[in-house]
Amino acid sequence: MLLPLAAVAGFAIDGTRQVSLKQHLQHAVDAAVLAGARSFKTDFSTTLAESIARESFLANLSQAPNDATCAIDQVTADRTTLSVEIGASCSIPMTFGPGIMGSSEIGVSADAIAGARHKIADVAMVVDLSGSMSNAELADLKAAAKRAAEVIIGDQRAQGGRVALAPFASGVNAGDFGNLVTGRSSGDDPEGDNETRPHSVIERVCVTERTGPDTYTDAEPVAGNYVGSVITAADAITRGAAGSFVQPSETSCPDSPILPLVGDVATAKAAIDGLQRSSINNRSGTNTAGHMGIVWAWYLLSPNWTSVWTNTSFGGAADHAPHPYGDPNRPKVVILMTDGFFQFGFEEQFTGDNWAHETARPNNAARQYCENMRAAGITIYAIGYGTNTDAERVLRDCADDPSRFLTTNVSSELTGLYEQIARDFLGIGLIE
Repeated sequence: MLLPLAAVAGFAIDGTRQVSLKQHLQHAVDAAVLAGARSFKTDFSTTLAESIARESFLANLSQAPNDATCAIDQVTADRTTLSVEIGASCSIPMTFGPGIMGSSEIGVSADAIAGARHKIADVAMVVDLSGSMSNAELADLKAAAKRAAEVIIGDQRAQGGRVALAPFASGVNAGDFGNLVTGRSSGDDPEGDNETRPHSVIERVCVTERTGPDTYTDAEPVAGNYVGSVITAADAITRGAAGSFVQPSETSCPDSPILPLVGDVATAKAAIDGLQRSSINNRSGTNTAGHMGIVWAWYLLSPNWTSVWTNTSFGGAADHAPHPYGDPNRPKVVILMTDGFFQFGFEEQFTGDNWAHETARPNNAARQYCENMRAAGITIYAIGYGTNTDAERVLRDCADDPSRFLTTNVSSELTGLYEQIARDFLGIGLIE
């Protein structure tokens, strides 16, 4: 009878040791993938993530039984999904050896995946499409913005952020939303500068700045308080008796309209891929109305504009609705990128008939917009590409934090800068 009793005792002892070893192994695997994924917050290197994961795995096996033999079966880091996966196994000698049980070892295995869980951030990217950006530089900008969209939105549904676009050159194309916020009907095109079908991707409704008591606010655009007007005459300057004037420039407003907040990576990347300057009369939009890109980024993030972005008659949708201000779990962020000094405006207080006015007014407006956006709780990052001292001064003022102002003279480095910003909105967690 001693043999069966010994077998039962052996089963009990080895079963307990197996459960304990499994727990140690799973803990080591979980800790390793978390450590590896955490490295994505400082560097997007898969080699580094895999190395850190391996080191963590070995370090966390210190509490395992001394007679356990463990190995990593696989470790894989994915730069696109920002995840790390590990599979590992361990074995320990059986209590009574193969003589009784028929086997000399007990084996256990464990696996885990951890990833950079994306915070639910709403991010508006202000992108410079002015003519000073060459085609090669524009291609690098698109690549950088698409990478930022991948990181910000992520591939974890209901866990990721959203991205909006506010492209600008010598103005902003608000698309059919431009008709809505200036009191016109959907699809209106008296300017004759686009196809008339509503919500077309090439619909161009180029708008001027807001004036009046709500000039520097994000107040809801309603009848009696609309946002600016639509540019109706190309390359003309009209002056009133008092010297006021408007500089329409529909031909250098981008073909690409604004994009309200979207939480789908493919949609965001397709819009970024499609960014293009004006195709009318072969105009490239050489002037830079960056203050308009900034304020439209604010509108895209503002809960006060929910009625605009959700208006289905003008191309809106419920998914475009901005979150309320003040939610610490849903930060609002603007990423402003430009390669030059702002020197173009439309309405009288934003432009002028001499160079001093042409440059001072849009830049001062940009500073005021940025200050009011930050007061509303919006974080601003500014990227200067090949900018001069004057331009960088405005960008620094907009960001109002040295760590949020970035600069480069090499367009291929833009992706790294956008990644650096996007990393600020990553958390780490187990996926499975």
